[in-house]
Amino acid sequence: MICVDTNIFLIDKIGRAHILKKYFFKKGISGEKKIEQGVKLTSSWLNSKEVWMKRFVFFIFPVIPLILLSSSSLAREKGISETVFSPSQECGNCHKNIYQAWSNSMHAQAISDPVFKLDYLHALNEYGEKVREYCLTCHSPTTRYTGDTYLKNRISREGINCDFCHSIYAVDLENPKDPFKVNPGSTQYGPYQNASSPAHLSTYSELHTRSEFCAGCHQLKNNFGVLVLGTYSEWKEGPYPEQKVHCQNCHMPKVPGMPIVDPKVKKSELNMTAHEFLGGHSEINLQHAATLRTKFEVKKSKALVTVFVTNAESGHKLPTGTPVRKVILSVKLLDDKGKKIAEKEKVYQKVLLDQKGDVLTESYKMILEASSILSDNRIAPKETRQENFEFDLPPGIKPFSVESTLRYQYPTPVLTAGLMEVEMAKQVVSLPLGKIFLIGFFSWLRVFIILLFLFLILWMGYRMLKRRFL
Repeated sequence: MICVDTNIFLIDKIGRAHILKKYFFKKGISGEKKIEQGVKLTSSWLNSKEVWMKRFVFFIFPVIPLILLSSSSLAREKGISETVFSPSQECGNCHKNIYQAWSNSMHAQAISDPVFKLDYLHALNEYGEKVREYCLTCHSPTTRYTGDTYLKNRISREGINCDFCHSIYAVDLENPKDPFKVNPGSTQYGPYQNASSPAHLSTYSELHTRSEFCAGCHQLKNNFGVLVLGTYSEWKEGPYPEQKVHCQNCHMPKVPGMPIVDPKVKKSELNMTAHEFLGGHSEINLQHAATLRTKFEVKKSKALVTVFVTNAESGHKLPTGTPVRKVILSVKLLDDKGKKIAEKEKVYQKVLLDQKGDVLTESYKMILEASSILSDNRIAPKETRQENFEFDLPPGIKPFSVESTLRYQYPTPVLTAGLMEVEMAKQVVSLPLGKIFLIGFFSWLRVFIILLFLFLILWMGYRMLKRRFL
């Protein structure tokens, strides 16, 4: 109370001195009278102000708790102030390892990612302002509540920031337009039981360990009712739910030896979970997702190749996410020097059509314009797909081999058309030397040798008969 009154007194005294100076100048008062009258006026004015300030303080003091309670209850609804969500850097003051990992993730770059920015600008240019809220709902989810669709606030430009995810206490998948239930403030929800913090309240949330938590964004039906992104339902329809393997098991595994909080702040035996959220942008994940097995045989100057493609470790279809992504199986015939003789491919992809029946090839148009699915031959979790290829072998071919390669493609049209391409799996199978006589020139050579052998037998028999009877 004293500090408040003192501060107000100093501020008011400065302001009042300026007013009194003008008053004395107009009246022409000078010297000792000026000082005397100024002191009297100032004293009188301050006494009256002090009375009013005390009344104001006594009135507002009991109202403050009501205001705080009111703001806390309103925090669960739309219209949350931007200041309610904390910047991720604040979290990083204590959770340094987690903050560093998150900073390098696609979640942190959900707004700054150049591929998204280009698609977003195209969408704004073609469809207008209505796409701001639609796109930012997931790429800057705090804007769902702050309304900052022009990204003026720092929080909005952080993409999927720490405080948003750890303010979620429930997910309503029956309400896809607004699935998240949030309670921003002093309570942080997370996957650890019996956790405590000197900076905030910590509440255990089983939801943060389940795939439903991710489904709010990684499952999208557009305005035409087309399931453009179905990563969650692909997982749900596979074998992993029964095994209790969730998205977090693969994309947020625990990191041994990395505490969740800086030891200088608090000693903790809990290790952090990975916050890089590695997925389709990670070569490591892609190279462990699938396996290949190749076999072939030769029949009548033809190479018959069979390739078995298995979605071995991906918890969803291969590929998943926006349907511009493809997985391509390439099978090549190589000569003894490794030169390509022939090649055939098989593409795995979801293909979407617009209302005109045209195939869509750009991400933002797939999300906003897709009205039907033309085809979807992607590989489900743990599924093995058998693919058969037939090649005509050229005459006189020497020993050859078959090379099978699985590649992941993701268009990145920034400035110039680009393509992210990762080799997921590869196998080379050579033709055994014992089978060389089955093909091309060697096949005719074998026939010639057999005929020559028969001729020699007949000739020798003829000579023996001739000697006996003649």
